[in-house]
Amino acid sequence: MALWNRLKLGTVLIITFIFTHVDGYNTEKLEGTELYRYTEFSDVWPFFFQVPDGCSVAIWTFSASKEPNSCEYTTAKVYLQHGNLPIINPLNETFPADFFVYRTSLSGFDIPITNTTVLTSLISPLAGPWYGVAYLPYTDNRVKPKGLFTKCSYKIYTSFKYVKEPQIDTMQLNQEHKVTLMSQESKLLRIFLDVSVVEYTVEVTTCTGPQNSSSCLVDLYTRAGAVPTEWLHQNSVNCTEAGNEKCRFSVKSPNVKSWHYLLVKSVSHDDLGLTVVLNVKDCDPANGSEIAPYSTNINAQVAQQCVLHPLLDRLQYSSLFKIRFGYIVNDTLQENILTLQENETRVLPFEIKPELDTGGTLAVQLMIKEVTSVEQSDTKVTILVCLLRDRIPVYREGEFCIENGTSFELESQGSQSSQIYLPYPEPGVWFISMVMKCKSDNSSKANKSSAFQPCNKVSAVLSAHIMSDACLDGKCTDHGKCSVYLHGQVAYSSCQCEAGWRGYACTDGSHAVSIDVQLQELLFLTLSNIFFLPPIILAIYRKHFVEAFVYAYTMVFSAIYHACDGDRLNIYKWCPLRYSVLSFCDFLGSSASIWITIVAMIKPPDKVKALLQVAGPMSLAVGVLYDKTSYLLFAIPCGIGLIGIIISWTCRCQYRKHCYPAKWRYVLCLLPGLILAAGGLCIFALIETKENYLYLHSAWHAAMALSVIFLLPPGKRKGGRDRDSVIGSTYQPLPWQHEENHVI
Repeated sequence: MALWNRLKLGTVLIITFIFTHVDGYNTEKLEGTELYRYTEFSDVWPFFFQVPDGCSVAIWTFSASKEPNSCEYTTAKVYLQHGNLPIINPLNETFPADFFVYRTSLSGFDIPITNTTVLTSLISPLAGPWYGVAYLPYTDNRVKPKGLFTKCSYKIYTSFKYVKEPQIDTMQLNQEHKVTLMSQESKLLRIFLDVSVVEYTVEVTTCTGPQNSSSCLVDLYTRAGAVPTEWLHQNSVNCTEAGNEKCRFSVKSPNVKSWHYLLVKSVSHDDLGLTVVLNVKDCDPANGSEIAPYSTNINAQVAQQCVLHPLLDRLQYSSLFKIRFGYIVNDTLQENILTLQENETRVLPFEIKPELDTGGTLAVQLMIKEVTSVEQSDTKVTILVCLLRDRIPVYREGEFCIENGTSFELESQGSQSSQIYLPYPEPGVWFISMVMKCKSDNSSKANKSSAFQPCNKVSAVLSAHIMSDACLDGKCTDHGKCSVYLHGQVAYSSCQCEAGWRGYACTDGSHAVSIDVQLQELLFLTLSNIFFLPPIILAIYRKHFVEAFVYAYTMVFSAIYHACDGDRLNIYKWCPLRYSVLSFCDFLGSSASIWITIVAMIKPPDKVKALLQVAGPMSLAVGVLYDKTSYLLFAIPCGIGLIGIIISWTCRCQYRKHCYPAKWRYVLCLLPGLILAAGGLCIFALIETKENYLYLHSAWHAAMALSVIFLLPPGKRKGGRDRDSVIGSTYQPLPWQHEENHVI
């Protein structure tokens, strides 16, 4: 609790300092960005900021707004992650067993959508790229036509401020560095560790201060990649307690290719002078990419504890995020073959570059190819493998894979191959460390470590396949589509899952739609368009040939569109044309069918009718291209048509001197047709959800098609007269049709 109070107090003081000293910080700001409801990872808004080396504090500022204020969402979710995109799981999806999804420095919090500013600060943050994602929690699953419901807009605004340490001295490896401290003063030093370092030691060699003190009155704190503090550090030593002994400490498997910071803090009221030296121990370099065969010199074998291979080359493919790692010899990428011997740790390094390599999935596969022995033996070989970023794991007294790493085993008489996937790998140098251990056939399986025994001149040959690709091996199993997205400076791949499959690579089948339901959806949504056959036949019978063509057009393209669309696997889809073409034709046919039926009900003069039959669909085509899901696509034709019908029927009423059409036709024809059409539109606009879409959208097809049977007017008799006597007719001619003598 005391530590937490100190952290809170320190945070408050630092934030106060930053906002009251304008010249002390640097600021970056992102413009307002739209937020979307989370259904899959592609719905998030990713952002990116670079924290410089030697940063003492970083502050992210978030605020969110909505328009209008009556919109339902009240909070947005934000996650921050050092190194790469955070692995989030809002829907509790499962990952396969061979996925490694551990993340360092991951934090999440809620942002109220009330124009309130939220601050999140990090004291001594890790240097390098910091990524974040923001999204709205998933709630409603209704299918909402645009414009019919309140259009809600959610935006988030982000800014980033940081403060750097004003002065940091740089040390040199294996060289003494003199430090002079005033009373209670602190000084910050730093040193850069190369890729081969497996251990370093910090030692105070000389210290001058008060004569009555037998020890050096200083405290030492170290941290990799970030500035240490008294309460936030990785290693520390109190030199006062060391007494007459030298003040020193060692760090095993430190972060490499990184700045390491050393905070020297005086606890004396007098001036101090001391000398600090930092010594390193390297992993021995291998002889190029070739491994020497097994040596019979056991002493030489034992002496070589750690063998580091050169950094792997990379073969970059034309596809984004697709990379293979290996040694390139004569412009050819060679297979990674390694020979392991007892009492040595083989280390194979490769580099994941920021931004270029971090948007896909890293795959590492190891396989035992051969086990050889100088002497005949029944020994079983076990290969211990550890995969770790920026740190070299070395086998020490039974301890191998340290924190933040992932480990697995290969066995010569069992699982001879294994692989692991890392989604959105963090940038840096990754190390694959391999150690060979042996045990006899009759060894106990209960305690693996105690069962290990000398290998008796046994060696093992391994192959290592390391590559990166978008999504999972460039695809999303067989349950989705892999897409690449670019948002600002952030590029990444993500899966669009189908048929209820979920997860990073569409591997979570807990909500998968069964094959029976997929086939049911396919049949319902396509065969329900057969209800357009009666209107087509009726239109042909009444010689409404334009109307018949439009209904046939709607039936065909609606069936093909729904055969291509839907939450089904690809094997249950049929797309003879591009999806965008089919979608355009379906929406155009639906709206044009309504318009062409209304024009037939108005019964204008032939020349005007021809104009309306051409102008209407052409105007609707523009509306479909502009926004095919808008309710206006149906509301405007219905509104204009209603006005036309009122004018036309009012003129007929005045001309006939009685109600037009006859009352019984209102009951038998007009009323059922309007009920079917209105019911279909209500289904389409108000109550469709993803769960009931299969049934209600099929009902919409049937309702709209059957309504035409009641609303379509009769054709003309020979000689130009209307077939007004046909059941279902609701219309009477006007004087411009030269049928003044026709009476109902």
